[in-house]
Amino acid sequence: MRPRRPCGVGSTSESVERETTVSQLAALVAKDGHRWHGAEIDLGELRDIDDLADAMRLAARGDEPVFVFVEEDDEWFAVVRIDGGEEPRVFVSDVRMLAVSDIAERFFADLVVDTAETETDDAVAGARMRADAQPGGDTGILADFGISAKQLVAMCRREGQVPADVITEIADQLGCVDEIEVYR
Repeated sequence: MRPRRPCGVGSTSESVERETTVSQLAALVAKDGHRWHGAEIDLGELRDIDDLADAMRLAARGDEPVFVFVEEDDEWFAVVRIDGGEEPRVFVSDVRMLAVSDIAERFFADLVVDTAETETDDAVAGARMRADAQPGGDTGILADFGISAKQLVAMCRREGQVPADVITEIADQLGCVDEIEVYR
């Protein structure tokens, strides 16, 4: 667990002065043309996916995509995406966490239905894979940013990877790694 200064949705300069110990990350990134803007989300202040989606829409710049990356206890992560006024799309790295994590159940249980049965493609086939991860939800959530459904599933199953590694890899591909890493 790392000490972190939480920041509400909005300006990163609006940080709270007390330090808290957390074992989760909830970072929002909103695309604005060729730039990304980041903020930390306090999931404790939100009831459900509808509240999270509302917070994401407030951060949106027109119809540009907004992502929230959630990570808990180095066990699992989720990617939530909204484009304009659309409904949220969700991918969870391990759907088994819906049964044991309050955060996963509260925010994602109603949206994640299927587990991914996607085979790996040639680009990731050489990596050693973990068989125990059960990714699920919208595996195509990042396809327009160059991460195919097969690649995303393979990232989650790659042996030795922790959620922070995968989130960093995704953020690097999106071009927003600095906007997310500031909240670690």
